[in-house]
This record gives sequence, C-alpha cells and structure tokens, in this order.
Amino acid sequence: MTDLNVFYVRFDIKEGKEEEFLGYLREVIEAMKHESSFVSATLHRDIDNPSVLVLHEVWKGTRESFFAEERPRPYREEYERQVKLLLHSRTAIWLTPIATWDS
Repeated sequence: MTDLNVFYVRFDIKEGKEEEFLGYLREVIEAMKHESSFVSATLHRDIDNPSVLVLHEVWKGTRESFFAEERPRPYREEYERQVKLLLHSRTAIWLTPIATWDS
C-alpha cells in the first residue's frame, strides 16, 4: 500500500466565486488525469458549509515524487495564480494508506 500517494485539499471559497473556482479546478483535473501516475480524484462538498469543497486525490508514488514531477507541470501555473484570488484558504493533508475495506 505504500506505493500510493493520497491527500486531500480543503478549499474555502470566497462568496460568489464558486463557479469561477470550479472552472479552474475542472481544467487542471482534466489535464492531470492524463498523467501516468494519476489514479483518481473525487470532489466533495461540505454538507454544513457549501462554500467548502474537498478534493481527494490518489497518485502513484510518494509526496516527494508528486512535488518533483506533478506539481511543477505547466498546466498548473494559471490554476495556482487564479485560485489564490478565489479562496479564503486552502489546506492539504497528506495520508498514508494502511488498510482497505471493500464491499
């Protein structure tokens, strides 16, 4: 299980900026889903606070390989510039899978 790099990113979006933010997010996900180390991404909305979205990502590799190979991709540059203007905050939490249960 250690060959997976799992993290989630919590976005607290400024009022009235959700659609613009989602546009940039969708663009970057459309590009990153074609990367060879990409496994999956799932976007969630906070039921109690609709201006908060959480993106759960799974990649092959390590956190270090993600920052070395994926983070610097050119398609992320515009996304990074723009989302800073649309968010109150962004927090990333890195996880290590230790067990899996399936139905």
